[in-house]
Amino acid sequence: QRGAVYENTMEMLRNNSPAVLKRKTHVSFFAEVGIDEGGLSVEWCRLFSEEILKEDYGFFTKADQNKYIPSYKCLMHPSYNDDTFMMIGRFLGKAVFDGNVCSSNISQSVLKFLLDEDIVFDDLQYYDYEQYTVLSNMKYMDDQDFEDLQQTFTVDIAINGVGQPFALKKNGYQTFVSKDTLSEYLDLRTRFILQDRILNQLEHIKIGFYQIVPSELLADFDVEELDLLMRGTLHINIQDWKYYTFYISCYPDEEDIQWFWVILENFTEEQQRHFFKTICAAPNPPAGGFSKMMPPFTIKRISGAGDYRLPTAHTCFNTIELGKYDTFQVLESHMMHLCMHHSSHFTMS
Repeated sequence: QRGAVYENTMEMLRNNSPAVLKRKTHVSFFAEVGIDEGGLSVEWCRLFSEEILKEDYGFFTKADQNKYIPSYKCLMHPSYNDDTFMMIGRFLGKAVFDGNVCSSNISQSVLKFLLDEDIVFDDLQYYDYEQYTVLSNMKYMDDQDFEDLQQTFTVDIAINGVGQPFALKKNGYQTFVSKDTLSEYLDLRTRFILQDRILNQLEHIKIGFYQIVPSELLADFDVEELDLLMRGTLHINIQDWKYYTFYISCYPDEEDIQWFWVILENFTEEQQRHFFKTICAAPNPPAGGFSKMMPPFTIKRISGAGDYRLPTAHTCFNTIELGKYDTFQVLESHMMHLCMHHSSHFTMS
């Protein structure tokens, strides 16, 4: 059920073993007619990955660059449950295992934890660039500046709206930061913010993730490659899209089919993304580009349909149906309309 995608998905993840979750999933939406040839599974992944990031649940907090990181405040939430983050890990693992694209823009520090990479000070810029900049300026301080600052190896955290100091190492309350120990302080502070204070959530995400994804599968992956697997190709390459497109009842050299590609090329990047999402349900093409789309993107000609017919998207099959259009302007208008007024439900023609 679209209105209960979180509850339905969590129930499915909890009630099935990892071995079962590794099998091919066939998705259907309540009161909607559709065949899951890949499109419905992609839509489900998009919906659930967007759902778990909502502020209402309090599972994640939004950092700079629209990245998301588990919220340390959720530990104090009455409904907090370690199992929740393990199920989120299972979901992310299944998405990677199945080759589905998620809308979850997970922070680089979370991906580093999944890959057992160390957190360093420079990672802070992706979470809080303002704080990163302020702390970076400490590198230019002299000994007298440090003596005046009297900064100890502590960091303030907000508990019930009140800031309280937390020691970053043994005797941190009594140990002052100096020019010689600044690098240690910056790394410890960053590790606390991005990892230590949310370690419980991170560990359970990792447990769930590797219940689905064999660890050896990602042994040689870095953070950028894992991010690509999860979110797909962020830049839409029209030539790649065009090259791997299938055609039914039409040919790529027909005039209005060529117009179709010219119009897409003239779209802004945001419009291209929106158009792709309208046809294929996914926020981005999969890792590896359009050659990896299953089923492949397809343009299908509807015989006897002229200028009056709007293009029709069949998300289940990554297919767009086109009539025969007499002018560039008519097709452009129809494609803009489809881009701006897409349906969020599945039907069968």
